[in-house]
Amino acid sequence: MRNIKREIKWAWQRVFRGYDDRIFWEFDSYFHQFIPAIEKFCVDTLLDKNFVKFNPEKIEIFTEVLSKINDYRAMDTTDEYKHPNQTSKLWSYFGEHISYFWD
Repeated sequence: MRNIKREIKWAWQRVFRGYDDRIFWEFDSYFHQFIPAIEKFCVDTLLDKNFVKFNPEKIEIFTEVLSKINDYRAMDTTDEYKHPNQTSKLWSYFGEHISYFWD
């Protein structure tokens, strides 16, 4: 019962904004959920022989994204709070090349 005001506030925010203030608490956790989908997209695309034949630039980008995902997963937890760390390198690279994921 103590948190009902906050729950109502967050529900109202989700209805009108599409998100609530809790998203700001841990952006990294929010983005983390996209990594398996990005990885699957890259792997599936690179396995397509016709795609590989006609898109050398995308091959390089998708391969590098997979490499950065592996580096992210292998990151030492003591590096977690350093900048740039493997997390920021992954998301920076992905952000610079995001347009390659939908054309």
